Order: sequence, then structure tokens, then C-alpha cells
Amino acid sequence: HNDKLEGRDSFVVHIFKEIMIGAVNSLLIAFLGFVIAFIFLSITAVGNQGAVSMAIVVGTSLFGGMFISAACGVFIPIVLDKFKVDPAVASGPIISTINDLF
Repeated sequence: HNDKLEGRDSFVVHIFKEIMIGAVNSLLIAFLGFVIAFIFLSITAVGNQGAVSMAIVVGTSLFGGMFISAACGVFIPIVLDKFKVDPAVASGPIISTINDLF
């Protein structure tokens, strides 16, 4: 069902909650990616970079990609709704494209 949020305060609270959920999910996945990359790179010798620095790159990129996806998932439907475009139809392809770019 497609309920509209009533009032500016509930709108801002909803956006804040969605962004915080995205941030927490991003942090968890980034940490998990860091740990897996660190373990893998500690066992195998790949290049002359340290395991920690490469694991940091993996974790940071996972955090960035997931957080941007979460933010796009919150803000793109709002922007499309302002332009009188059906967010349910247009959000999917736009968010997928932005996600692929990042």
C-alpha cells in the first residue's frame, strides 16, 4: 500500500531512519568484507601490498557502495514524486544504474 507521510516532521524522521538503517547495514557489510578480505589476504600472498591496507580498501568500497545505494533508495523516489513521475516504475532502473556506476 502507498501511504503518504503526514507533516514535515514525520517526513524528516522517516528519511533519517532510512539513512541510519542504510548506514548500519553498510557498516556491518563493510566490516564483514574487511574481515574476509583480511583473512584471505593473510593466507595468500597477492602482490606486495599489506593485507590490512587491501582489506581497508575492500571495506571502504563496500561501505561506500551500500551507503550510496541506501541514500539513492531514499531520495530518488522523493525527487521523482516531486516531478510527478511514478516512483514505483522509475526508481528501479535509476537506482540500479547508479549502483552499477558506484
